[in-house]
Amino acid sequence: MSVRILNALRECLTTEGRKYDHAELEDSDKCNSRQRDISRQLTVLIDVLYALVLVGGAEAYRSLFTRPDEFIHPSSFLPVVMALILIYFTTIHSFIDYHLAAEDQPYQFLDKSKRKTDLKRFYLDVFIVGLYSFLLLKSHVLLTHSSASLIPVFWAMPTIFLLFLWWGSLRKKTAAETNQLYNVALLRFCTFFYGVLALIYTLTSNGWIGNSEFLFAAVLIMAFYRWANWRQNRWCHD
Repeated sequence: MSVRILNALRECLTTEGRKYDHAELEDSDKCNSRQRDISRQLTVLIDVLYALVLVGGAEAYRSLFTRPDEFIHPSSFLPVVMALILIYFTTIHSFIDYHLAAEDQPYQFLDKSKRKTDLKRFYLDVFIVGLYSFLLLKSHVLLTHSSASLIPVFWAMPTIFLLFLWWGSLRKKTAAETNQLYNVALLRFCTFFYGVLALIYTLTSNGWIGNSEFLFAAVLIMAFYRWANWRQNRWCHD
């Protein structure tokens, strides 16, 4: 009885979508063209979020470059500079890889069997970029207290890579045989090492030197990941 009521309610509130007919599409490639155009429009929103992270960071950390004698004492500038290097390097290369992946496999919202999975992938993209902003916000305390705890920052790093793994599984579900494939072992490797780094940081007492050392280690892991990931991308010309 309840199923009938729900079906009746759905029919009252919604109109069932239908498949495009040949007259609307004109040729077999028209649907693929529409799908790619829709996907590129959606990537604009992600681009705006990336821009907010980069511009927001410049605005939030401007005092680092305007305070007199800021770069004389390593204890005051080194941790925050290392944090900015980590976050900006991560964000910029994530932006590049996001667009490479989006061109290779756009969101497929016109494919009824794939649209739900790709909608999840789209929201996951939004959330991941939001985590980059979280890293900036949680590192802001270093401007005034270079020895402040960065536990949320270090645990956010393995979380991001776990989300990369989830994103990859969603992408694989809707991928064609010709789409770019990536080595999952690389993501698992970096997730493990960022998890170990976060655990050691949490269990140790860290002043400004410790913060700098751990952030430097985080930069090295990210640099290795981006180098290895970059080598996996396909190319058109030698």
